[in-house]
Order: sequence, then structure tokens, then C-alpha cells
Amino acid sequence: DSQVHTSSGVREYELREALISLPHGLGPLGGSIQSRYISMSVWTSPRRLVELAGQSLLKDEALAIAALELLPRELFPPLFMAAFDGRHSQTLKAMVQAWPFTCLPLGVLMKGQQLHLETFKAVLDGLDVLLAQEVRPRRWKLQVLDLRKNSHQDFWTVWSGNRASLYSFPEPEAAQPMKKKRKVDGLS
Repeated sequence: DSQVHTSSGVREYELREALISLPHGLGPLGGSIQSRYISMSVWTSPRRLVELAGQSLLKDEALAIAALELLPRELFPPLFMAAFDGRHSQTLKAMVQAWPFTCLPLGVLMKGQQLHLETFKAVLDGLDVLLAQEVRPRRWKLQVLDLRKNSHQDFWTVWSGNRASLYSFPEPEAAQPMKKKRKVDGLS
């Protein structure tokens, strides 16, 4: 049995299995095309499958952290929400370091929830490690940790699947209004 290892030493087949395995011991999706279709038709929403994959991945924090380098950026927000809600401190710390967007609107997530000091400390620890690095991968883009509770409210809603299109959300820097130039009389 040949094993392919990622750069972090995690076997790729374990990672794939963790991303697509079902909860409650139902095992990974597999087998024939018919069995895959039947298994997947049980759920009506792709968002639900993302939630299940996130829950499965977070059961093993070491695997979740190792998976960050392979995780598509579209899966970061739902996984971050699951890690935040489940208080997975080590995963949160690593996710802050590997955050693929320029802004992490944490304040909105804390809105309406009692602040858990360990969870917040994990985010700050991740930010501290990120700031201490002189060289970081190009994919890691975090520049702003937004703690305001009323800004970027749509970010988590869009990525949680409550909106029609997950891909319609622009980067925070693109969403800022442009300044209009004033006309000055007498100058051409």
C-alpha cells in the first residue's frame, strides 16, 4: 500500500477521508456511483455537506491544522465558524495565521454570544504568530482583524450558505467606496 505524504507529513488519503466522512460512524462516502448518489441525496443543501465535513475534520485538531494548506479558501469561513463555535483553540490559532482573506471580521461572530476568553485568546495568539513571521506564504493575506460588531455583517452570512451565491462576496478592499475627484475651476 503506497502512501502519499503532504509536506506536513499527513497522508492525503486520511485528509480526503476526513473531509468527506459522515458523522456518527457512517463511514466515508464511497462505493459505487449509485451508493454515492443515494448517500448524497439524503441532504438537500450543499451547505449541510460542508458542515458535516467541517465537523468531521475538527474531530482531529492535528489533521484540521495540517489540512489548512490544502483547504480551498471557500471552505475557510465555514470551518472557522465551526471551530469558533466548538472552541477549537489550536485550530483557530492556525486558521488565523493561514487566513486567505485580507479581513477577518471576528466582532460579528462574537455578537450575540458570550465571549469565551480561551477562544478569543487563541485568535490573538494566531495573530501574534502571524505578525512575528518575516516571510509568509503568498496565500496568507490577513491584514485586518475587525473586532467591530456591526461591520462586515454579510461576510459570515454569505459563507455560511444563507445567500444564493457563495462567490458573490467581494474582498473587503474591493468593497470600499472610491473617492470622487473634485473639479477645480480654472485648471484643465
